[in-house]
Order: sequence, then structure tokens, then C-alpha cells
Amino acid sequence: MLKDPFTAGMELIAQAQQLRSSDVLGATAKAYRALHLFEEVPTRRGMGLARLLLGEFSLFTSNLDESRDHLIAARDFFAEIPLRELEAQARRLLGEVFIRCDDLAAARAEFEVALQIL
Repeated sequence: MLKDPFTAGMELIAQAQQLRSSDVLGATAKAYRALHLFEEVPTRRGMGLARLLLGEFSLFTSNLDESRDHLIAARDFFAEIPLRELEAQARRLLGEVFIRCDDLAAARAEFEVALQIL
């Protein structure tokens, strides 16, 4: 039985989350596959979840530009839906990216909004 793209994407997200600490590259590959499935549907929640994970995984590997791009997309998806806790998580990670990029004003702004949400 074939699964719909959303269900298959959510399964890939769950697998990526399980792999996050042991196999970042494998987790990243699963998150990209999930993102492509969510783009087929399309679903903002799914795309936001995939982008959030991809942003986090890119931060692990110090790919700051890629991390920033994924996290900004996730933050914006979650703000539109709204899924406030996930938006706060994206903003917190984005703040970490900005700290590593030495943009303390942008980091502070993201952290402040994340704290207001929570």
C-alpha cells in the first residue's frame, strides 16, 4: 500500500530525529527527502518541520549560511500557521547562527521574540 506524501514525509522526519545524534548526514538526507515530499503536497507544517531540522543539522556541521536560510524559512512558516512553540525553537536556533556570524543585534532580536513566545 502506497503512503500519501505527508505521511511518508512525517515518517522520514521521525527517522531523521532519531538519527540526529548518531548520523547527522543520514538525518540530513532523510530531512531533504521529507522536504521534497512536503513540497509535493504542499504543506507548510511539513515544510517547516523539515526546514527546522535541516537548519539544526546545518548548524551542527557549521554550514551557517545554509542553516540561516533553512531556519528563516521555518520561522516564517511557523509564524504564518501559527505554531508558536516551533517558531520559538526556530528563532532560538537562528539566534545561535547569528551569534556564530557575529551579528549580536540580530541574535538578540531572535532570542527576545523566542522568549516572548514561550
